[in-house]
Amino acid sequence: MRSWFFSEASNFAVGNNLPIYNQPILNTLTNVDPEANRPPSTPIRNAVILAAGRGIRLEQQGKVMPKGCLRLGKRSILEESISRLLAEGIERIVIVTGHLKEQFEPLEHRYPQTVQLVYNPHFADSGTMYSLYCARHHIDADFLLLEADLVYERRALATCLESPSDNVVVLAGFSNTHDECFVETRNGRLVGISKDRRSLGSEVTGEMIGICKISHALFSVMLDTADDRFRETRHLDYEMDWLVPAARHVFISCLVIEDLMWCEIDDQAHLIYALNEVYPGVRQRDLDTDACDGRRVQSDLSKFKTIGFFDERDIIVRHILDLFTTVNEHKIRACIMFGTLLGKLRHDDLIPWDDDVDIVIFDFDAFLEHCVPDLERQRYTIEPDVRGGKRMGCRIFREDGAKVPGKPRLRFPWIGIWEHEVGEDGLVVLPPEDIRYRPEDFLPLGEMNFLGIPVGVPHDPTAILNTYFGSETWMEFCRLPYRDHRNGGKLTGFSEDKFKVQTVLDYLAARRGPCLSEVGRE
Repeated sequence: MRSWFFSEASNFAVGNNLPIYNQPILNTLTNVDPEANRPPSTPIRNAVILAAGRGIRLEQQGKVMPKGCLRLGKRSILEESISRLLAEGIERIVIVTGHLKEQFEPLEHRYPQTVQLVYNPHFADSGTMYSLYCARHHIDADFLLLEADLVYERRALATCLESPSDNVVVLAGFSNTHDECFVETRNGRLVGISKDRRSLGSEVTGEMIGICKISHALFSVMLDTADDRFRETRHLDYEMDWLVPAARHVFISCLVIEDLMWCEIDDQAHLIYALNEVYPGVRQRDLDTDACDGRRVQSDLSKFKTIGFFDERDIIVRHILDLFTTVNEHKIRACIMFGTLLGKLRHDDLIPWDDDVDIVIFDFDAFLEHCVPDLERQRYTIEPDVRGGKRMGCRIFREDGAKVPGKPRLRFPWIGIWEHEVGEDGLVVLPPEDIRYRPEDFLPLGEMNFLGIPVGVPHDPTAILNTYFGSETWMEFCRLPYRDHRNGGKLTGFSEDKFKVQTVLDYLAARRGPCLSEVGRE
């Protein structure tokens, strides 16, 4: 895959002069703070996978199938990489395709809110830097950068993401495979890259595997010079023609995982080695990593036991029944939303660690006029939800509910009623949230049975939740509760780590008795 070499020692002229073709990038890199080595302000949620290559060294197999579509198990190596990224919290993945691009299209259909395909029309006569350039309109934040032909352990991603450095190149220990891409460092900082170890200096610390963390600032530097450079040639690689020159002025950390099991697939020998040795080992190590992570997160899992309706479950179910009975009598359009809708789709029940119910009313003024008097006659209190002087909706509860600390009028549990707005762009908004939904995903409303109650649901509930969460991973992964409504909606302060839903359900079932063991199971 990499037949080039480039290092500070062998390719930079005396003084600070670069070869003429690299001078533009030097000029712009001087504007980047070389000490910008800080923890990212927000977790990285984006990844770019370069998958445009033709796989020439795979000969006939490469002619009929892109390398990323090769299967060592039940799924392609690219889809297995997607699964690892999702497990590490990545929510948006841009895949740059080229050779046989149509073979990647099923991934976009399978992960409609996560995977986006971008085509490199010059895949046959360009390098990896040009493929990355093709994704420029879809990158607006820091991101992970990977190559599509990799088989690797999940901990390579975790190590990269956990590094406090803004820019990271992941290295493995020496493999002695005779196809290595050696990396020279100095005090942990990238210096040079070469397939010829003799061309580098004395501090060669590992092999490049094709996984990096890239800051948006560094990517912007590449874009500043890209158009001019591509007018001369598109045969540029991101490693040699961008990262190595950049490393003279920006700290690019090199993290070595000495015992990392990995390989790239460039030819038949690589494919056989991956199939017989690397892939089985990677699968086992990923299972071991999951087991280790399971021990580490036991304390966090216990926090799922602290939030929920618990003894008030029957009360909130009665609230839902009374509300939908009333709105249906008056033909007011209403549907469950947010965590309540998620509970229906994922658990066919309330989420065990949820403690509020959310309902959207599409005829809010009519609801106030016709339904509120009926609800008050049923001993419900309707409390306006006003924030910043603007009406957001209301809360509905009964006076015989539990008192809420710091909020003398409010009672737990309550139902949160949301009033919708339609923006100038015609999209539906539920203030104070600024997420915008397609009206056709909401309306006309459908109906489902929920907790034995006929309730309204969005016309396309899956599309609504995909929009709300920004991905389709909500069926498989979850987070700890953000607020504690029993205590007035105060922030819990829990971590934002993702957990596998079934892991949480199994944990709760083991500690609350068999009644939960069937919740959420297919």
